[in-house]
Amino acid sequence: PMTIHDDPRFAAVPDGDRDLEDFRRFGDEVLALLTLYVQHSRAGEGPVLRQRPLSEVSGGLDLERWIREGGMDAVALGRWLARTRRPTDLAKLDHRALAAFVASPEARCRPDGVDKKATSTNALRTSLRTLFAYLADAGLLPANPARLLKRARCSPPPPRALREDEEQRLLAHLTA
Repeated sequence: PMTIHDDPRFAAVPDGDRDLEDFRRFGDEVLALLTLYVQHSRAGEGPVLRQRPLSEVSGGLDLERWIREGGMDAVALGRWLARTRRPTDLAKLDHRALAAFVASPEARCRPDGVDKKATSTNALRTSLRTLFAYLADAGLLPANPARLLKRARCSPPPPRALREDEEQRLLAHLTA
């Protein structure tokens, strides 16, 4: 793309002065082109960046299934956005907002107020990272604000006890 430095009308003259009248004409040309671009954009002509409605995006991502399977809790995110008076436009959320949500009671606690297990909050973090990665990759967001969310370190689950039938088979094998 041509810049003002490439335009021969603004090549440096020996004394280093630029012709002010040429500069004004060039400014008028740029303003006219920008005005034309805005008019075309408003009319829906040519490439126009837009954010799809959230219902359209959620349908394509099968968010209802994610929520059913214990991943992202859209209701909790919505409550948190309302409580903190943050924009509901996903394009306006940044990594600090998502980190604040993950640390909030809406994300950390069950509906009865008891803290969720770290594995549950990890599922939420994974859901957020997956959702926002998709939106960024699809060009619906300029960047993935969830890329910096890290999973909590969790210890392995405690060993489970043998069921009665497993215990019987083990004892039968040991006594045989």
